[in-house]
Amino acid sequence: MFKKIFRQIFTPTRMIATSFALLIVLGTFLLALPFSANGERLNLIDALFIATSAVCVTGLSPIDISLKFNFFGQFVVLILMQLGGLGLMTFTSTLYFWFGQRLPITERLAIQETLQTTPKQIKQLILYILGFTFSIEAIGAILLFIYWTIKGQFESIWQTLWFSIFHAVSAFTHGSFALFSDSLIRFQKDFFVQFVITSLIITGGLGFLVVYELKNWFQLKIGGKRFRLSVQTRLTVLTTLGIIVFGTLLIFISERNLAFANFSSFEGLMNSYFFSIVPRTSGFNTIQMTDFSGSSVFLLMILMFIGGSSGSAAGGIKVGTFGLLLAYTLARFRGETKLNIWNRTIPQQTIDKATAVVVASATVILLATAILMFTETNGLSATESQNRFVPILFETISAFGTVGLSLNFTDKLSDFGKLILVLVMFIGRIGAISVAIAISLREKKTTFSYSEENIMIG
Repeated sequence: MFKKIFRQIFTPTRMIATSFALLIVLGTFLLALPFSANGERLNLIDALFIATSAVCVTGLSPIDISLKFNFFGQFVVLILMQLGGLGLMTFTSTLYFWFGQRLPITERLAIQETLQTTPKQIKQLILYILGFTFSIEAIGAILLFIYWTIKGQFESIWQTLWFSIFHAVSAFTHGSFALFSDSLIRFQKDFFVQFVITSLIITGGLGFLVVYELKNWFQLKIGGKRFRLSVQTRLTVLTTLGIIVFGTLLIFISERNLAFANFSSFEGLMNSYFFSIVPRTSGFNTIQMTDFSGSSVFLLMILMFIGGSSGSAAGGIKVGTFGLLLAYTLARFRGETKLNIWNRTIPQQTIDKATAVVVASATVILLATAILMFTETNGLSATESQNRFVPILFETISAFGTVGLSLNFTDKLSDFGKLILVLVMFIGRIGAISVAIAISLREKKTTFSYSEENIMIG
């Protein structure tokens, strides 16, 4: 009886939400302490905003953390990004395995749904996630450290080491915080730094299960053995490559004579490639966001909404969801009632789940944008209010997609507006997972059905 009540109260969705909420509260407390800041302590609203942004690996900030925070404050932000990127469920599960204890059913269900894996694979996969994460972050930090040391980027070796570690973790977890006041604008013509950062973002955004499967495929391929990649991995990789290629070309075409006017063709393509990756979902920028044309801003909003891959540190509706619905739409145009991909039939309930995630995500963005339009344009003229619409919509999508890009609007938000975006970032980080879990756990087989009645579509 007690176990049944416990399971009803502590559902997987609540466990995930509670773990993130507790970490945000702890982070808010630490960042609001006097010895976290240079000079005057941070007010509670801003501390909550930054803690949420770090835990939800977003990167939006109303202040310059490189100037406001001392080493301790910056270290807190780093830890919050690391924990938020990996997920508290992963760390908790690792501790259970470390002490040889069995996972509670609520945590097993949460991890299975989040990582799309079976109970027997959980221990192996979690240990792989930890090893893979720290290894990739270490490689990125070492590359940046060596390069910046050669370039003489910083005054001391310790500062070089700290900046290398911080930005490697920030890129891989998609935390997007930078210790440079201009984000990465000073590296807009530095191919090596952009390559390292984007490689970390791509690796962190592919999804742990996808990378794990690709590793097994590569190892068996070398050994001459056959290994069939799952539809999940194929769809994720193909959609990701397509988005990067088309995103790069579209941004380059749009900005060749505008934001990239002072760049060579190679530098323009390099920055176009950079901005085809960072919106999914890492908010570093090498160009002032307000310098982009309207077409590029619109494209960036689409990319932020799509996000990264399932089971990764990225946000958004996920590339798998986007690719699945795109394939399903094409199948329906061909008159097919079922979706068949790579000799596999996708269950209708999976398509329904993807649709629910997209509708729920769009609803959150629209509601938050509507509220912010009321709160952030109050007292302004019609023209001024209209001019704020795009920055507000862009900021909201960025918060929901846990991206961190901004049209220089974060510091203009009212305290109430900041609280709205705190909620949006929180929902964006756990929302898609929660919706998927809620649908999965509440599926019931009906024993009867009513007579059908059709409605007009389109």
